[in-house]
Amino acid sequence: MAREESSAKNVHSSYVALLKAEVGQLLLQAAYIELAVAAKPELFDDAPPLDFSDQAVRRLARHKYPFAGALRLVNPGDLCPRSDDHFYQHLCELPRAALSPGFS
Repeated sequence: MAREESSAKNVHSSYVALLKAEVGQLLLQAAYIELAVAAKPELFDDAPPLDFSDQAVRRLARHKYPFAGALRLVNPGDLCPRSDDHFYQHLCELPRAALSPGFS
């Protein structure tokens, strides 16, 4: 019985770790979207600064739901966007209009 309980706890903790990793990836992708928008400024635009640090992920909290809650689940210091990431490179090729509707 104790072995089954220990096994169930291990499965649960593995599942929680997997979910946290997925949340971290989603936060990183959202930060890449904001960075791609900031890389294409428009007149009268108040886009966030273009910096590839954990602050880019932390700034997502200003959108409130769902980012504020997601940022409590993961350590934003572990998430650092890179300018050479393929996802970011792909986003930079898209027109700004395709990137903007996701955030308001």
